[in-house]
Amino acid sequence: MYTEQEAYRRLAEELIGSIQHGKLQQESIIPTEAALAKEMKMNRLAVRRAVQHFQMMGILEQDAEKNYRLTGNVTDRLQETLHIILLLKHISPGEVCQVRRMMDQEALRLAFARRDQLDLDALKHLLERIWYGNVLDSIEADEASHIWLMEASGNQLMKNIMQSVWAICSTQMNLLLADGTEELHQKQKLVHEQLYKSLLRGDLEMGLEAVQVHYDTIEACLNACIEQQLFQSQPDVAASTEFTERSVATG
Repeated sequence: MYTEQEAYRRLAEELIGSIQHGKLQQESIIPTEAALAKEMKMNRLAVRRAVQHFQMMGILEQDAEKNYRLTGNVTDRLQETLHIILLLKHISPGEVCQVRRMMDQEALRLAFARRDQLDLDALKHLLERIWYGNVLDSIEADEASHIWLMEASGNQLMKNIMQSVWAICSTQMNLLLADGTEELHQKQKLVHEQLYKSLLRGDLEMGLEAVQVHYDTIEACLNACIEQQLFQSQPDVAASTEFTERSVATG
C-alpha cells in the first residue's frame, strides 16, 4: 500500500516522464485513475488523492466531461507560496530592492534581444500616466511598467518571482513613493522616460543606467526612513545624562 506522499511522487514522475517524451503536453488529457493505478501498480484511492493534489496545485484541471487535463496554471499559487516563504524569512524592503534591481537589469537585457516583438506603445502609455497622472495613478503605472518589463523579457518565471517578491513590501514602498518629495517624483519620471527611450533607440546602456538610478533613489529613501526610525526610537540622551548627574549629586 502506497502512502499519499509516495503516490504523489510516483504520479509526478509519471507526468514528468510523459511530458519529456512528448506523450503529454499542455491541455492533454491524462489517463484515467484506473489506468494510472494499473500502470503504476498502485491503489486507485491513492492515485485519486494524488490527482486531486495536483488539481489543487493548478497543474491539473477537470473539464466538463470529468477528464483531467494538464493546464500548468500555477501562476497565482506559485506567487502565493513564494510570498509566504519569503515573509517567513523576514526579507527586508532593502533586500527586496536588491533582488528587483538585479531582475530588472536581466529582464531589460532579455527584452532587448526581443525588441522587434515588443509593444512599446503600451510602455509609452504607462509613461504618460507616470508623467501626467495623479500620485496614485503614477505609482500604479510605475509598478505596471515593471510588470511590462518582466513580460517583455519573455521569462514567465521571472515575472512570477518578481511579483511575489514585490508583494512583501508593496504597501510600504507605495506609501514611501506617495509621501515622497517633488524631487523624488521628478527623478522617477525621468528614469522611466530614459528606460522607454533606451528601448526605442536600442541603447541598452542607457536603459541599464536608468534601472541603477531608479533603485539607487529608492534605496536612499529607504535608508533615510530607517535612520529616522532609529533616531526616533533612541532615548533622549541629554535627558538621560542630566538624570544620571542629578542622581550622583544627591546620592
